[in-house]
Amino acid sequence: MYTIYQITNETNRKRYVGITTRYDLSRRISEHFSDARRGEPRHLCRAITKYGENNFTVKVLEVGENQEFGLKVAEPMYIAWLQPEYNKTYGGEGTLGYHHTGETKQILSEKNKGNQHSLGNRHSEKTKLRQSISKLGNTNGLGIKHPTRSNESRQRYSVIQKDIPKGPQIRVSCSHCQKVGGVSGMKRYHFDNCKNR
Repeated sequence: MYTIYQITNETNRKRYVGITTRYDLSRRISEHFSDARRGEPRHLCRAITKYGENNFTVKVLEVGENQEFGLKVAEPMYIAWLQPEYNKTYGGEGTLGYHHTGETKQILSEKNKGNQHSLGNRHSEKTKLRQSISKLGNTNGLGIKHPTRSNESRQRYSVIQKDIPKGPQIRVSCSHCQKVGGVSGMKRYHFDNCKNR
């Protein structure tokens, strides 16, 4: 299954067209917002940082079953047809059609020098604690059970969870009947279902 979606900047009407092969579109949209918060240098992320998350709306353009068709045919077709301003590639293969400038190559090179991500040193203490707590109660490869959570660790975990900001509720509109609603409900009752009525 695939979903092709359009994100529109309501301030200047510039658009981005993307595809996800997950059932939950809201998770993919949340990833765009998270990337913007982390300062990713992509055009859409910069726009989200500049104009704010609440100035962007999401519209589902197409939902289909054949993922390969969606990636290789449908997404590039929508990008060629709509010519969205925030897309810098042709679609279908991630970075197909995009060429970094010499300046960008230099910036990326400097940014990756001394990158410790592969050594596991880039995680914050909160992240490390959450990862260790999530593994409690599991068994290792030898079948030995890890210790269960104590009340103290549960309390620490709940405090951490409260600090994590919740993303905006993603609303989408059906391209056939124009109704607006939450992603999962709209996928279940609209799009191809509306088209077939």
